[in-house]
Amino acid sequence: MHEGNLVICDQEQQYARNLLQMFARNREAGIQMYLFHTVEEVERFAEQKPVHTLLIDKEYPPELREQIPAAERYVLITSRQDPLAENEEGVYRYQSAEAIWLQMRHEPAEAQDGRTSESEKPCTGERRKKQQNSGTDERGNSLTKANTDERRQAQHDPKTDPDPDELPEPKPDGRKQKASAGFSTGTKGELIGVYSPVHRIGKTRFALELGREMAKKEPVLYLNLEEYAGGSYYFPDQTGQTLADLLYYSRQEKGNLGLRISTMAGQDGALDYILPMPYVQDMQGISGEEWLGLFGQILENCIYQKVILDLGDSVDGLFQILEACHTVYTPYIEDGAARAKLNQYAENLRKTGREQVLERTIQKKLKQR
Repeated sequence: MHEGNLVICDQEQQYARNLLQMFARNREAGIQMYLFHTVEEVERFAEQKPVHTLLIDKEYPPELREQIPAAERYVLITSRQDPLAENEEGVYRYQSAEAIWLQMRHEPAEAQDGRTSESEKPCTGERRKKQQNSGTDERGNSLTKANTDERRQAQHDPKTDPDPDELPEPKPDGRKQKASAGFSTGTKGELIGVYSPVHRIGKTRFALELGREMAKKEPVLYLNLEEYAGGSYYFPDQTGQTLADLLYYSRQEKGNLGLRISTMAGQDGALDYILPMPYVQDMQGISGEEWLGLFGQILENCIYQKVILDLGDSVDGLFQILEACHTVYTPYIEDGAARAKLNQYAENLRKTGREQVLERTIQKKLKQR
């Protein structure tokens, strides 16, 4: 396995998350791990960053796997008869994560007598072609149809094959997780601010609808930075980790925040979100510089092309954050008081030298409820 970017692409999401977490325990310096569930996601990643090592499910057809540029290519197989390209190496799916890791590190697992286990020797497309030409496998066994079928039946014996769902579970957070969150784009995405000085007009609903629409085309993360976000209404399942936890991890794990977010992010359709802070005192204790540092880490280390910030008045450094946004959406309603507040807000921006925020602002008229 090369140092650099290790990419896992697997349709069995729970199995893949377990495998990623077990790999993370053995992770060495210089290796960054990323998890996807579609070839399209990997291809988009490969356009931005090199794929040094690819571990991919055999359920993706060989012609699709070949489209992914990778220095080393491993395929999770369930049978030695699964088709492999010449530059691919088969890794048996139903073995321990440690055995898979050792094979990818070119350190074959050992049998009980200390010798290298034949069953753990890598199966490559090139080796298989030689075996087929000779009519034997690695052990010298005949590759006749009868023997092949017998071995295939033994390999798929439900009494002996462990169920991937029986692998140790990661610590549950009670929410559906989107593991594909844990990779870097290599180029910074955009911060999208949603802020209005006019309150109780459906701003959060607008921000979520905006995020869902954007998420149909590209990865999007929604963060609520309001003092009273009403998270239990918009996200009824409140058993998971919150934005406060993400800030803590960002201070501790600057190099691997993408992997951490992959285990924290909930989903609303295609939109990812982190639960808002439950206590306004915690929100008010975070400086504007720290918020901007967190957003920078997310854009640098995660998949997200857009990070939607649903901003409230109590967040420290509000104008700084608005300045950092590529676009600012300002919802409003047609009302005399609302118009007066918008004018006062705009005047404050001008007087503090932040006219560029107004230049990047899109005002959205909402229907009065």
